Amino acid sequence: MSRAIAFRFLCGCLSQGLTDPRRAELREIAQSQAFDWTTFVELASRQLVAPGLLAMAGDNGLGDVLPGDVTDYFDGMATLNRQRNEAILAEIGGLGSVLNAVSVVPVVMKGGAHLVSSLYADPGHRVMLDLDLLVSADRIDDCAAALRSLGYEALWDNGYPAHHHYPPLGRNGGPVSVELHAAALDDPFSRLLPADEMFRSASAMQVRGARVAVPSPQARVIQAVAHAQLSNHGYLYGEIALRELLDVARLSRTHRDELDWDEIRDRFAAARATVALGYHVGAANALLGLPVPSQMQTNAMARAFLAAAVWQASHPHVLDIRTRLLRPGLQVRRALSRRALRRRLLDNLGEPAWYRRHWSALIGRGRP
Repeated sequence: MSRAIAFRFLCGCLSQGLTDPRRAELREIAQSQAFDWTTFVELASRQLVAPGLLAMAGDNGLGDVLPGDVTDYFDGMATLNRQRNEAILAEIGGLGSVLNAVSVVPVVMKGGAHLVSSLYADPGHRVMLDLDLLVSADRIDDCAAALRSLGYEALWDNGYPAHHHYPPLGRNGGPVSVELHAAALDDPFSRLLPADEMFRSASAMQVRGARVAVPSPQARVIQAVAHAQLSNHGYLYGEIALRELLDVARLSRTHRDELDWDEIRDRFAAARATVALGYHVGAANALLGLPVPSQMQTNAMARAFLAAAVWQASHPHVLDIRTRLLRPGLQVRRALSRRALRRRLLDNLGEPAWYRRHWSALIGRGRP
């Protein structure tokens, strides 16, 4: 129960706007002697929202109930992440200049797009795990060669070209790994947001003297939902990714006049992904206060998935078991969706190491 209460308070701290009664309720919860601050800190860190937590809690009138040591932790996380993101901005400028030199203007996606476009007023508030750059498929090898000239090397073999991006690239001392994408989304979801549309709708900008582009707000919302719920199977596993929910909530608030929710709804419906969209938007509404447009009312199945996920948030062992049981089938479904992936699956079936990786993942000792 303490985990459920901590998760509830965490969502309140991140909310776009609390009503006075809910704020009073959350303050009373946090001031209770039974409140588990260790669990709260662990949840914020695991959800990758710790750097922005202190400022957002303050905006919602909850910052003053955090104990001094908890406040110091979140303040330190914000400082460290701000320094890291400053280094990433410099890296984007350097990478952009090198790619410009070979006549390529990369489209900065996902967290990188939020960073360079200042979606978060404080650049330290959004955690980035890697840097995703979309380039034309016929230039991706040239771009990889350009990055190798800077000291970047492939970190592991991801099965490219069957994969939708080049093997992740990294270099000693670099602040972040880089993924050069030929498509915005992986199969079988790539048609939901075609690469040519990403290029066509992106806006050009300068970052540290380099020419880059940023996807339209519409494309960023579609990609955020599709990546979290379809590529990562979030709603099927019952995961609640607060960082990605917060991205969509902020995009919706900042670019409300530029978003066509009817078109977004129709696009996911055409991809038979209405439940995934409803789950993401419904979670952002229920947990973070995102106003839901009238045309985005969630269906019964999306609400059922969300109710199960909220319960799982306080029972992580169930989430772990559910993920391990579902992952093999979902990966096989994806592997059968495209000829290149089917061919790679056949090759893998002859590799003993492939079976060992998947067995380790099934019993909870690693990832496939």
